Amino acid sequence: MQFDPAEKKLFRELVVQTVLSLLRVDYREIDPSQTKGLYAGGHADYSDFQRVGSVLEWCGIIDADLRMQMHVPEIADHLGDDPERFGIDLPWMIEAFLVPTWNYLPSDSPWQDAWRSGIGTAFPIQERLEPLFDHLSGLGYAELTDGGAMWTLKMGPAMSGVGICGIF
Repeated sequence: MQFDPAEKKLFRELVVQTVLSLLRVDYREIDPSQTKGLYAGGHADYSDFQRVGSVLEWCGIIDADLRMQMHVPEIADHLGDDPERFGIDLPWMIEAFLVPTWNYLPSDSPWQDAWRSGIGTAFPIQERLEPLFDHLSGLGYAELTDGGAMWTLKMGPAMSGVGICGIF
């Protein structure tokens, strides 16, 4: 497996955003520069979260006890310019991002309906996710709209793979 430069950037941003979702930064006050040692396991007894934990453990981001091994700002440098060495392909990392991000959305979030509706439904982008959606749109997984984004068919397998949406 070989990533091109744009895929490497997407991979790094997916890992960072997955960790931020697991730490629930949207719901509690956490300083991303002070995250080493924090629990980042999500609902560790759910099979989807076990898969996310495995991916992050393989990358050296969390340990076997699901504790952060570094602060969030250190993750991109830790991953470096050779994320292929972890043996995790891009679709699997996209699924790992979707699981905690989807599960920790507020039930009244406009994302919930839009993510469930599939392609062609625009949704707002949280500010912290704007860099990620720039990368996703650059590789054809999302299309940026005025003030938001829409999923494309390319995102369909990952969304269906984690049971979020079957309408692709």
